[in-house]
Amino acid sequence: MRRILLAGLFLLAMGEAFAQAPTVTVPTVTTTTPGTTTVSPPTVNSPTVNTPTVNGPTVNTPIVTTPSAPAAPTPTVSAPAPTIQSPTVGRPNLGGEWEGSFGLGNYQQQTERVRVVQQGATLTATKITGDDFVPAGQVTLIAEVTGRTFAGSQQGAERGFVNARWFPVTVTLLDDNTLRIDGPGGADWPVSFWRRLRR
Repeated sequence: MRRILLAGLFLLAMGEAFAQAPTVTVPTVTTTTPGTTTVSPPTVNSPTVNTPTVNGPTVNTPIVTTPSAPAAPTPTVSAPAPTIQSPTVGRPNLGGEWEGSFGLGNYQQQTERVRVVQQGATLTATKITGDDFVPAGQVTLIAEVTGRTFAGSQQGAERGFVNARWFPVTVTLLDDNTLRIDGPGGADWPVSFWRRLRR
């Protein structure tokens, strides 16, 4: 019984060995022409070996996003400021030689010349040529220049420079070289205009 069992195991092992052994094909001898023999080489069939497939871990490649550059701001072009033409910048300087009209009574006027001196805001006008009421060399107008319109005092007198006194007036700068002087009004003191001849 033991011998039979050992024989069976031996036959089983031999069968597996023959199953795994390569298959050899006997070469074929072919005669083509008289005296010529062709021998085909034997064919060896190797057993098929199945290579296991190894599945490695899945690696997720990170997606790198390059930030886009911010859009350049559109420059804003401002409209040019309007140019404002003004006869003076800041406090006007009225110094120089002027020619103006002076009342002689009964709505009559005479053209005379005066020298205007301005120190800071203080203006003093002295007559270069005079008349029968206020002669040359006398101060005819004093004022404080505070803007284009300012208050002042103008000297008046009776004929022969008698009873001289000061009267309130309003001086208006019409442009850099033109003054308007409004006094008490009436026949003896109408509105007068001065024009600058030179600085």
